[in-house]
Amino acid sequence: MLVGIILMAENETATAEMEVQEKLKAGAKVGSVSATDKDDGNPIFYFIIEGNEDGYFDINKYTGEIFTTEELDGSSISNTSYVLTIKATENETYVEDGSTRKKRQAQQLSGETEYDPTIIEVTIHIVDLNDNPPYFPKALYTSGM
Repeated sequence: MLVGIILMAENETATAEMEVQEKLKAGAKVGSVSATDKDDGNPIFYFIIEGNEDGYFDINKYTGEIFTTEELDGSSISNTSYVLTIKATENETYVEDGSTRKKRQAQQLSGETEYDPTIIEVTIHIVDLNDNPPYFPKALYTSGM
């Protein structure tokens, strides 16, 4: 597993990149995110709020660990990269309402994204596993001298 942290200008959405090889089994850990809170003792919960339409990933809302929900086979999944938008909140039952999602998506399209320090965009790259061994096209080769 490779995790990259990208430094960005002030007030830009935080980003992270992770690489995993295809054929990763369901339930395998991909990586994790972590947020801090200046209020001592308040728990932080994590939710995937966008980018998981195919349902290949899940997040442990208590730890921020990201897992696969099924085997990732590069030949059968629709993308080789997924961008998950993850929200950190003190609300254990957080659900993003439709108007908030539409506003955020419109801002993304216009390039005028409103800074939200509780959101991180995690790009997960599925790396093709070399699962085709080398082979000789002919069964028999002959040579003479």
